[in-house]
Amino acid sequence: MTLYDQPAGKPRTQLKSGKTDAHGNLVASYKITRNAVLSTAFTGDYRYAPRTVTTTATVTPTTRTQTQWPLSTTGIGSTTYQVFYKSEVNMGFNVQVTPRQDGGCTSVFVEHYHSGSWHQVTSKSCVPLYADGWYGYGRSLKLFTSNDRYRIRAHYTPPAKGAQTGSTWTRWTYLTVRPGNPS
Repeated sequence: MTLYDQPAGKPRTQLKSGKTDAHGNLVASYKITRNAVLSTAFTGDYRYAPRTVTTTATVTPTTRTQTQWPLSTTGIGSTTYQVFYKSEVNMGFNVQVTPRQDGGCTSVFVEHYHSGSWHQVTSKSCVPLYADGWYGYGRSLKLFTSNDRYRIRAHYTPPAKGAQTGSTWTRWTYLTVRPGNPS
């Protein structure tokens, strides 16, 4: 039996070849860093015909988010909210995706809590990441209703061709905007 791997965009390589144990297992270790096709090939014997079995392993990229310029935090229920003030002018939200892939993009979604549920108020669709894997989203604080609750998150979409990873969502970041200046 022979075990193979083929990472996205790379040729197929042999991981291990040998006889199986008494339970029919042949084990190899392999660190997956991008989407890969893993296969096992059995050459056949006097009882069984040759057979190859494949599976695809999809790697989820790592995402990191960062809110720029909140002055404090507050708890509302069991949720922590970043606190901004209208006098600060803008709110910044940064997203980093690792590994970054040419042709991949991120979308940012902002939701407003009112009438008992979350409602999307704006989005920025499929914009390319910077060369360092970051994307910076800014929004004017005057567009937010004072003392209301908001949340923001991003979605990463890999390139349509030659993707090395799958897509992923960031966690929600919760925020509220206070009127006036911080005291």
